Formats: sequence, structure tokens, C-alpha cells
Amino acid sequence: MADKESLAIFKVNIIKWQEMLTGNDQHSIYNQIQDIIWNDNVYRTFNEARRISAETNGSSTGLAGTLIELVDRMFVTHQSMAIRMLIDDYEWRPDRSVYSLPRLLKEIEQNKNLFTRENYICYDGLPFDGKNLSWKDELIYKDRQKKFDILSKKNESDRNREDNLSHAVFSEIKNLSAYPQSLSCQF
Repeated sequence: MADKESLAIFKVNIIKWQEMLTGNDQHSIYNQIQDIIWNDNVYRTFNEARRISAETNGSSTGLAGTLIELVDRMFVTHQSMAIRMLIDDYEWRPDRSVYSLPRLLKEIEQNKNLFTRENYICYDGLPFDGKNLSWKDELIYKDRQKKFDILSKKNESDRNREDNLSHAVFSEIKNLSAYPQSLSCQF
């Protein structure tokens, strides 16, 4: 391992970013997406029950129209707020920041110098040279090398332990995710 200090900082950040993305916190990005999907499924089930009830019993669902309207409004409100939180650009109000995709991407971009091929391959103890590995570790090693080739825009023959993430990766992600700027509204 050539740069142990960089690796130590990388490990701390990887743990933080993994927690933001998939952690147990109810506000992790994964849990936010799961909540959006779950509420959508519940609402669709409710609407299907409304449709079936209307077809079988006439126009009445057995529920007051104002209650149905409330459910409809609350669903739209919840989904809008959940999506807003997921795409929130925290910079305009850091004291109210949330786990969001833009925040995660910005933090990774701000720390892109830590994303060397060596740190990416070795962060959990794999040797950089890939020698004397179990079959399972060899598969992981090869997969990481191929993924970093994509992230660094390098060929297999040009691999170097100091390779960094390509600047183009962040440009490509920003081009794909241009929607947050057009949807953003500051409260």
C-alpha cells in the first residue's frame, strides 16, 4: 500500500457514503426510495379497490368523498415531498441538509482525489497486485479493476495504482441528472 493516509481517509468516507446510500437511518437514500415505492403501491392498491367497488356496487365506494379526496391529496403531497427530499441540493441551506443524491454526488466529487485505483481495489484488504487470492477474492479483484477502468476511462493495459476518477464521469452524471435544477424550489 503506497498511500496509507489516503486509504484511511477513503475508508472513513466510504463508510459515511454507504450509510447515506443504504444505511439503517430512515432518511438514507435507499429508505427514501423504498418509502416512495411502498406508498405508491399502497395508493395503487387503494385505487384498484375503489375501482372494483365502483364497478360492483354502483358509484359509491363506501367511503366519504372528502375522505377519498384527503387520501388523494396526501398521497400527492407525500410523494412530492419525498421526491423533493431525494433530489434536494443541500448547499442553499446546509443546516437543513438531508441525505440526497445531489449531496452524495457532490461529496464524492469533492473527494475525488481519494478515489485512486489503489484505494478502490484495496479498501477492504485486497492486495493491489492481485496475487495469492482465493477464487472469490480473485473475482472481486477482477470486477473492481474492470469497474475502475470504466470510472477512470482507462484501458486494462494502462492501469496504474495512482489512476483517478475521470472528470468526464461527473460531467456524465450531471448531464443525466439535470432535472434537479429544473425542479428545485427553495422553501
